This record gives sequence, structure tokens and C-alpha cells, in this order.
Amino acid sequence: MKKKNTVIQHYFDRWSCHYDTDLRRYDYSAPAILFETISAYLDKKDKLRLLDVGIGTGLSAFPFQEQGGFHITGVDCSQKMLDICREKPIADELHLCNVAQENLPFADNSFDLAISAGVIEYVSDISGLFSEVSRVLRPDGLFAISWETPETKRLYKPGLLKGILEDSKHRVVIQSAIWRNFFPRTYKRYLYSVEMIEELCGANGITPLETKSFLAYSPKADKNITHCLLIGRFS
Repeated sequence: MKKKNTVIQHYFDRWSCHYDTDLRRYDYSAPAILFETISAYLDKKDKLRLLDVGIGTGLSAFPFQEQGGFHITGVDCSQKMLDICREKPIADELHLCNVAQENLPFADNSFDLAISAGVIEYVSDISGLFSEVSRVLRPDGLFAISWETPETKRLYKPGLLKGILEDSKHRVVIQSAIWRNFFPRTYKRYLYSVEMIEELCGANGITPLETKSFLAYSPKADKNITHCLLIGRFS
């Protein structure tokens, strides 16, 4: 039986038509920084199989496609985002998959490289996602992930349907809402600490090689969102 779409899926379906335009306006830097940083660790003797977890419209996969030498597979929870990605075209394969609820639809040891930018903020239990990424990576495969950390929590103000719901050392939970059929539907975003992500990497056989913070985007002049980028190697 087909699962009902989640609020997050509705959120990205609705955003899909102006997603690229918005992120250009916000000066979204994660794709370029992720690509530049991980490139130093790549062995490009052979064509590499790349998995983009939460590929969306293909912004993070595009630098890899532009350089060449990659077979790109993408998964995303939003069919409308995937449709836009398919039209560009950027990926060799695209799959509808909600990584917050489902396992990755691939065999063990399928990929040389996995990337994920701005995705784990929408996953409440990320232990399963890290387990799945390590399962589909080949030995010595690389994992590059960027995400918003709790350091930005000061930018979120409380309100009736939005604001900070949980504020702990390693996870901050922020509630927001979208309107559908004249009723608000709330959803949550999760800001994970660097220490928590490093611990999950270690528990799944991924050794962190490099971490760094950077300005990811600025939706407003007074709202700068920083991300952390982690590069790890699976063994």
C-alpha cells in the first residue's frame, strides 16, 4: 500500500517550482564548498559511482556532473523536485525515496561516494540513515555531509506555530508550519551537533577526515545560516 505523503514531502513539492531561484538569491554555497572540499580526497582513475541523498533539483550533484567521471544516482522524497532534476539532466538514475522512513533501494557496496547537503535537518532519527549510507558504500568509500548546527538557534524566535521545541546539548528541534486546505500543518527541523554526527559516523565505520563550518546561505540580510561540512571515509 502506498504511503501517504508527509508534511515535509508537501513542503518540498510546493517549494520545487522556485527552489533554485530562491537558493540563488540566498547565495547558497554548500554545493560548491562540498565539491571543492571532497575533490581533494577523490581518486579519479576510474569512473566513480556517486549517490546524492536528498538530491532535490540537483544543485549539489551538478558540480560532479559538470566535471565528468561520475555515474550519479539521486534519491529524494519529493517527486516534483525529482522531476525538475530529471529535466536538467544531471543524474543517471533518480529514485523516489523518503530516507526518514525508508531504507535506500540499493545493494550493499554499491557506491564509491555519497553526498548529502541540508537533508538531515528533516530527519528525526538519523541513526538509520547513517547505517544505510555505510551499507551502500564500498570499502574506502567517502561520505560528504553538510547540515545546520545548533549554533544558529539564536536566529529562531518563538511563535504560535513556530519556534524552538527542544534545546539540548546535541540536538535542537525547531517547529514550523505550512498551510494546506486552509489549515496549518506543522513540521520539525533538527539541528544536530558536530559531536553527535561524528559519533554516528564512528558507530557506522566512517572515519571523519575533515570538518569545517561555513556560511551556507542568507535568506535575509540579518539571518546568516552556517553549516558544518564533514568528510568521512568508510572502512
